[in-house]
Amino acid sequence: HDVSVIVRVETAERIRAGRVLDAGAAGVMFPRLDTQEEVVDALAHLRYPPEGDRGVATYNRACGFGLRTGVLDTANDEVIAVVQIESVAALDNVEAIAQAPGVDVLFVGPRDLTHALGVPGQIDAREYRAALDRVVAAARSAGVTAGALASDRKAAEGYLDAGFGFVAVGSDSSFIATAAWAAVRPLVAT
Repeated sequence: HDVSVIVRVETAERIRAGRVLDAGAAGVMFPRLDTQEEVVDALAHLRYPPEGDRGVATYNRACGFGLRTGVLDTANDEVIAVVQIESVAALDNVEAIAQAPGVDVLFVGPRDLTHALGVPGQIDAREYRAALDRVVAAARSAGVTAGALASDRKAAEGYLDAGFGFVAVGSDSSFIATAAWAAVRPLVAT
């Protein structure tokens, strides 16, 4: 469908990033990276040597199972790197993280960050709004994009208005749960 897929890996281990890229993902979202050093180490897994330490293989989906080896010539330039800002430590280091070579998006997970800031789920809390402003400023200063997860269209519009350019709306599981609840709600109410 000509849609780029970005996969959130569960850890920054080299094998995790390599597997999703070999499967054909356009990019990787890394959780729980709190320092620039952790980001630099993780982003090395996205690029082939000499720029990184990604394993070089051509018999995978990304290379057409050996039929498109030219992919290796452009892969380092085309991969998308998303770093989640979801802890106080990451927020404290967001300017340095944004400056790490290869970062494309600083992505805020509202649940994790509001919990870390001591205002669980309160997306209108002063502390959270200040954190969003800091992420946007760091992204702009570094020439990268600020991103966030929005619960619905209205929240997405709010993030866009606040300067975020990479906004995800909901999730596959939330869409399925909402549709399932809508289907059974009339039956439960009777």
